[in-house]
Amino acid sequence: MKLILQIALGVCLGIMLSAVLSVALWGSFFLKLLPALSTPVSNVTLNSPATTSPTLIRDELIAAGLLEPNSVIQPFIQPEQQPIVAANTTKTAAETEAQQQQLAAQEEKRKKDQAFKNWYHKSLDCMTPNEHGHNIYVACGNEYARAKAKFEELYQQGKL
Repeated sequence: MKLILQIALGVCLGIMLSAVLSVALWGSFFLKLLPALSTPVSNVTLNSPATTSPTLIRDELIAAGLLEPNSVIQPFIQPEQQPIVAANTTKTAAETEAQQQQLAAQEEKRKKDQAFKNWYHKSLDCMTPNEHGHNIYVACGNEYARAKAKFEELYQQGKL
């Protein structure tokens, strides 16, 4: 009983120590950040960019104390609009044939996978969780691999 109380006391002291350190570190961070946040921004009025020049806006920001006098403002340059070029829609007969063969192969694979799903059923041991752990996973993996090989053999022979 004494050992349990000592462990509990150690855990509580550890939690309290980590909380104090966390508050101290975050507190010092926020104290450094606080002066920057205390600058009022509500009393700054800027004219609309369409009617003012960039130097006038810069002067207003310096007067409001939001910008250092020796700082440089980089203008935002919008990229040129690239003309839309139509894709080359003409395909050669070989490209069309290759695309059709690829689609046919994909469809055949989909049908084959669906046939395997319909053909293969897990054994009862592999369907339910049990206490055998790793050994049952290995056995189920082996069972699946053997079933897949058997299916491939039957599928190649055209028996499915």
